[in-house]
Amino acid sequence: MAEASFRVGLRRSSLQGLRIVAVCALVMCFLGNLQGQASSQDQRPLGRVELMARLALPGPTDELQKLIEQRGLAFQPTETDVSSFKSAGADDALMSAIQKASAGEAGATSPTPQTAIETAVFQHLASGAEFGRKLDSQHAADEFRAALKDDPNNALIHLDLAMVLTRVEGEDASIAELREATRLEPTLAEAHLELGFTLRFRGDLRGAIAQYREALQADTHYEAARLQLGPTLEAARDLQSAISVYQEGTRLEPENWVYHFLLGGALEKSGDQGDAIKEEREAARLKPDKSAPHFMLARIMRETGEVQNAEQEMQLAREIQAKRGGLYRIRIGGQVMVAKLISKIQPEYPKKAKNKRVEGLVRIQAVIGPDGYVQEMKVISGDPLLVKAATDAVQRWVYEPTLLNGEPIEVVTEVDINFSLFR
Repeated sequence: MAEASFRVGLRRSSLQGLRIVAVCALVMCFLGNLQGQASSQDQRPLGRVELMARLALPGPTDELQKLIEQRGLAFQPTETDVSSFKSAGADDALMSAIQKASAGEAGATSPTPQTAIETAVFQHLASGAEFGRKLDSQHAADEFRAALKDDPNNALIHLDLAMVLTRVEGEDASIAELREATRLEPTLAEAHLELGFTLRFRGDLRGAIAQYREALQADTHYEAARLQLGPTLEAARDLQSAISVYQEGTRLEPENWVYHFLLGGALEKSGDQGDAIKEEREAARLKPDKSAPHFMLARIMRETGEVQNAEQEMQLAREIQAKRGGLYRIRIGGQVMVAKLISKIQPEYPKKAKNKRVEGLVRIQAVIGPDGYVQEMKVISGDPLLVKAATDAVQRWVYEPTLLNGEPIEVVTEVDINFSLFR
């Protein structure tokens, strides 16, 4: 069994990596790419500056490749352009899409002249993107700011700058750039999404929800925004609105297993186990190589008393994970896991401890299984008279399952139970 730990609060492990927000770990595994996720309403061919500005955003390039195929190019790349795109992080597949578009199968078929300002902006963006790839956020920010001096109303460049400012100047500076980007281009869905990420991380659920809704208003098919809006609504305890968001996702993309999976989880929380099982079965049908729906089915069936069926689903889930290298385990802080508690049983104060006026903290290391149930416990500290009451209670706690790269994982965390005679 693999085990890893991460520092809760590390929002971006690298400029090109996945965002990790532990309190929203349920769906972050499905996201992480901003490059090509422009509003579907914008069908203009991509210009030289826009293409470089999108390439400078973090994430893999597959969505940007699709965007080039959909919209084409408004320019004929020069040899210098090609070299700059490669230095900025364009992989072979993206370069192939650029070359195909420039050959006349999409977009421009003849060279287009560049103004001096466009050339300067392009060069600053290319340098910023290259610095970003090297995780040199300060120099990347300097280059993006230089680009903005020549093109101050370019919302995408403000977004580029916001993405690196978090590392060098903090989130307030990043938020200011994101707000400027959305002011300049209210339909820039990526900027609303990133602003929602940032506000969610800071605990501003209402602000995050508003930004995710703005992103969806700009593009009703924006999957990344919907997959953030639903769980954030759940965190805000607006379960019915979250269910509506997932249902809309299944209507727009009936073959997307993630929507069915999340809808099943939300329905389970609402007490509708019957429909929850239907949604999880559909998720399993659509994505037979994913163990997540089977773990969720095992969990729901366990709650409804279908013990034998639950065991079968659990076995199937573990077989799927075994084929993928086994069950992964991460370590998450106790305060973060508190936010993922679904059912918390309060311990009974032991009569003997109360008679002897014994009080204090019991600290337990717990392993949360992929179905959200506590499967292992180890007492770290605490008075022996209080330990059994604490472990009996924690053993019955239930958490939201935690996913990593779309697969349920085990979580190692610490639980503190405080016994006080004066509460």
